[in-house]
Amino acid sequence: MGGREHDILMQGNSVEPDDTDIATALNEGPMLLPAIVSDTGPFQGMSARWIGTEPAPGTGLRSACVSFYLALVTSHCLTLTGHQGSVFVEGPFARNTSYLKMLASATGTAVHAMTSTTGTSEGAALLARMTDGPTEALQEEPTISASKDHAAYARRWSNRVDGH
Repeated sequence: MGGREHDILMQGNSVEPDDTDIATALNEGPMLLPAIVSDTGPFQGMSARWIGTEPAPGTGLRSACVSFYLALVTSHCLTLTGHQGSVFVEGPFARNTSYLKMLASATGTAVHAMTSTTGTSEGAALLARMTDGPTEALQEEPTISASKDHAAYARRWSNRVDGH
C-alpha cells in the first residue's frame, strides 16, 4: 500500500526535497499520522491527519514528510512481523533517500538500497539464498545509516500514533 499512499499524497508531483526541506520537516514538523488508506494495513480504521500545516502538493517539504510517513509505516509493519537484521529496499523507494534515512533511523538497523532494476524477482532470489550475512553482491549495494534527528522524529511520530 505504500506506493498507493505515495501516489495519493503526492498527487502526481515528484519533487526531490533539499536539505532545507529535510531540516524543516525534522525540526518544525509538519507530521502526517496514519492512515491514508484506512481500509487495510496496520492502522486500519484510523483517519489520517496532519500535525502542523499541511505542505502544499508539489513542494519538497511535502515530499520529505510523505517519505518520512511511509518509512515510519514500513518500520511499524516490520516491528509487527518480528523483523530482525538488515533491511533491503528495492523498487522506487530504493531511490528515495528521505525514505531510506528515516527507515534506517526508525528501525535502528542498516538499510540497503538495491540498485538493480530486476525488482521483485531479485528480491525473491535474495530471500531464497540468504545465509548468515550478506553475499558479496549485496555488500556492493549502498547502505543507509541512522541519524539522531531522524530517530527523534520517529519517536515523536510513534508517540503521537500511540495516542491517536
